[in-house]
Amino acid sequence: MKQILCFVLSLLLVFTVSACQTETVREPTVSLEPDPLPTAPQVPAASVEEPEIPTEPDVEETEPAIINPLTGEEVSEDCSAQRPYAIVLNNLEAALPQCGVSQADIIYESLAEGGITRMVAIFQDISQAGILGSIRSARPYLIEYALAYDAIFVHAGGSPQAYSDIATKGVTAIDGVNGVLGTQAYYRDPDRMQNAGYEHSLFSSSDLFAQYIEPLDIRHEHEDGYHYTQQFSDEATPDGQSASQFQACFTPSKATTFQYDPQEGGYLVYEYGEPYLDGNTQEQVCVTNVLCLFTDVAQIANDSSGRLTTRTTGTGTGYFACGGKVTEIQWSREDSNDQFTYTLPDGSSLVLGRGTSYICVLPMSGSVEFAET
Repeated sequence: MKQILCFVLSLLLVFTVSACQTETVREPTVSLEPDPLPTAPQVPAASVEEPEIPTEPDVEETEPAIINPLTGEEVSEDCSAQRPYAIVLNNLEAALPQCGVSQADIIYESLAEGGITRMVAIFQDISQAGILGSIRSARPYLIEYALAYDAIFVHAGGSPQAYSDIATKGVTAIDGVNGVLGTQAYYRDPDRMQNAGYEHSLFSSSDLFAQYIEPLDIRHEHEDGYHYTQQFSDEATPDGQSASQFQACFTPSKATTFQYDPQEGGYLVYEYGEPYLDGNTQEQVCVTNVLCLFTDVAQIANDSSGRLTTRTTGTGTGYFACGGKVTEIQWSREDSNDQFTYTLPDGSSLVLGRGTSYICVLPMSGSVEFAET
């Protein structure tokens, strides 16, 4: 019995030790998660305002503006690679009104024989000009105005020297009297023939140009690298004296008057004391810029018709009017194929207003007379 009791006690001891050993080797469970951070006190949702995050404005990619190189104005169709047209226009009082001039980008007025003036109207895009005329004969200096723009020259006859220059200077000329190119584009207006005279009756039109001149095998585009250098701005009014009205006097009997109209933003033109009208629309011609350039003009020796020479190269002085004010300028041109350049008294380049220009080429004996304001 004592042996049995000892055996039982021995078993109990083994179980007790085993249990103690199991508890001592059991590792405590350790959490690897960090203690939670203290939470911010809850704020009622109604009192929480989300900060506004500025957003970038929508930027639309726009095409660059298409600009008429002769006016600096925005246009719908790019014609800058095309050669402009330079059309000689009759400016005798009996030949008025001229047609198409309100659509011209640049108008030159220059002396011709007998104390009269003649014009060259330059169109970068002639497609909307309508009827054009009356068209008159060429003179060497009129050709040189056209050459300044690499223009196609449109005329009706010309002086011997003009025909010589057309041949030797490589002028693209469309002659309505003695030409062989595009003569179908001209016609005689019967009403002008009857009431103004045969010499004042030759006309053309933008439709006839499209039909008979544009298909001709001539150079219709500028050569590679050509660039018209004149600059334009919306803020071109010069820091000069007031010029709300003035006259460009070619001779004692011929002057062109310019009157600034603030509503039009340009100068209304008057010829022979009357509004200078476009016969197509009866609209008075209004221009943004007026340039009056002084140069040497002389009668050709032994010329029975009294024709003139006019210097278009070298340098000279003049005036520039825009926005109702005027300033003195200088003009220069090295060669008859070069463009005209204009500078202000301080030597900086002249910037024209965006719009059309009227250029009076005056003899040294001429003058610019400003009205008192």
